[in-house]
Amino acid sequence: MRSARTFAGVRHAGLLGIALLGAALLGSALLGGCAPPRARGKKAQAGAAAAKTGEPAPQVRESVPAAAPDERPGAGDENAAARAAAGAATPRSVVFEQLRGGVFTPRCPECGETQPTGSTHCGGCGQELAPWRRETVCPQCGGSGSCLHCGDDRPCLTCDASGRCANCDGVGSVDGRRCPECSGRGTCADCGGDGARSSASADFAPGASHLPGICTTCLYGSGLCPTCGDGAEDCPTCSGDGLCPDCRGSGACPYDRGDGLCATCDGTGREVVNGPRGTPADRHWNVRRENGAILAGRIPYAPGPDLTVMVRDGRKSIAMTLVPDKVDAISYYMAARDFTALDDADGRVTLAEIALERGLLPLARRELQRAADLDAGRARRLAGRRKRVETLRVQSWMDEARAAQAQGDRERAALLYHMVIAGSPGENDAARVALTDLRRAEADEEAARDDATRARRTKARDARVARTVTRAARRLALAERRLAAAGDATRGAENARFSFAAAEHAALQAAELIRADAWRTPPPTTPWPRPPRALLDAAQRMRAVITLAQAVEEVAGGRFAVGRTLALRARALAPEVEAESDVVAEAERGMMRRGVRLTTPPPARDADEE
Repeated sequence: MRSARTFAGVRHAGLLGIALLGAALLGSALLGGCAPPRARGKKAQAGAAAAKTGEPAPQVRESVPAAAPDERPGAGDENAAARAAAGAATPRSVVFEQLRGGVFTPRCPECGETQPTGSTHCGGCGQELAPWRRETVCPQCGGSGSCLHCGDDRPCLTCDASGRCANCDGVGSVDGRRCPECSGRGTCADCGGDGARSSASADFAPGASHLPGICTTCLYGSGLCPTCGDGAEDCPTCSGDGLCPDCRGSGACPYDRGDGLCATCDGTGREVVNGPRGTPADRHWNVRRENGAILAGRIPYAPGPDLTVMVRDGRKSIAMTLVPDKVDAISYYMAARDFTALDDADGRVTLAEIALERGLLPLARRELQRAADLDAGRARRLAGRRKRVETLRVQSWMDEARAAQAQGDRERAALLYHMVIAGSPGENDAARVALTDLRRAEADEEAARDDATRARRTKARDARVARTVTRAARRLALAERRLAAAGDATRGAENARFSFAAAEHAALQAAELIRADAWRTPPPTTPWPRPPRALLDAAQRMRAVITLAQAVEEVAGGRFAVGRTLALRARALAPEVEAESDVVAEAERGMMRRGVRLTTPPPARDADEE
């Protein structure tokens, strides 16, 4: 009782700062199902036949009777009383209708009668029943199985997947002036107005990662500070340690487990209660071709090396075979990943080779590192491959820096040169020379300008800072509104979780706007209204409050493992945010009550279900 009252008090106290933002989070998360599809397979057909004849469904080793949910097989069975006397005293697991992508329909294992939710005894024959499974669409990813923050073909969190400009809300003007972000068009500048982030549409900024499982805050998943690149002492983002504030140098996306899969459903797109989870190969997803065209279907098995996609043509399912060169690099990598044993070093090495062949260097580096962590005996042999991949990554930054300098983007070129210096200690002479030449050229050009030109540039820099502060403030206000929308119980669980993600993304964008101007050379002559470091800290605290608010809702809805992960992430974002430890403690107590250990797989099926 004490722990329950403590957690209730934490939730009532404004959900850890949400009252300060003017939002109230209500109720626990609700799970919803979808209509079951037509039964498939020989075993399902046998169950359906039994349902129509009124005979008990045959006992099989899978979740079988496959009748429609509104049918009541066994209602007129004359042998129900005899079976009840023989076996009603022994609890038996409910037999389920095996429905991919739908709700598992609970049926009595003796008479096959459909059972109401929560029933522990069959109303037809009296058989004592054990709990049954329930399958629902994952409320976090909406069934896609993908992380909302990294990877391509994901919903645009900037515009809340609406396609409208987040700065002007689609109007095209702000305070009577043309919106600076959408240039008056009213469409989201990040996704182009279609509400989705897609690498084929080229709607990712230079250096913004569209790779699954790669951090989107630091450039190219480098793990280095996105503001200074190599740890300058006066950097407002890293305070001199040179690490990305989100991934802390790992280069991995902090919102998933490093594979670009939704952490709530493990990439399956479905949540299964009281039963074994599905696999990523079960989900339907978009396979992108080399030319950008999309194939919506299911991949039945691993590429070898051709990729087979099962697509629907009316009522039939047709197998389409694509050679590797005709498949987008990321889609091919993800297809191979879904059928690879991720806890096996050999599987990780295979994925690294696939990523390296297709130029996905951050993914190749990550897979080799994980292979070395899984098999310490192979770490020495993999060291040569890892060094080669790291050399290629740093060389690609050098090439990007030279290209940016040739295009006149000196700020980006300077940042990349700093990243090269930090990424290859002792072998960075070329980057140091290029950076020195870049700064000397900037100084010479500034000295050659006349006083009028110099004054205009100074005024432009000051105006840019004012616009940046205004835009960042609007992003933080947007984060507050989206957080309030997440607490609106009428929107439903799926919309609430998407609003949480969009709110945290808006606060992250506020920080990114500040970073883009906090390190420019030369600095503005007019002081910032607030120091950049204070503005970044405010955005970071906002992100922590939003993350912790979602953690409270997940724990209240019974998703204890997800809630615990979110609460720990809130602590990493802003250690000063209060009551985070109470959320973690309540989540761990809930996990203990359910008998689920941390980092262990879900319980296996019992003997009757296998």
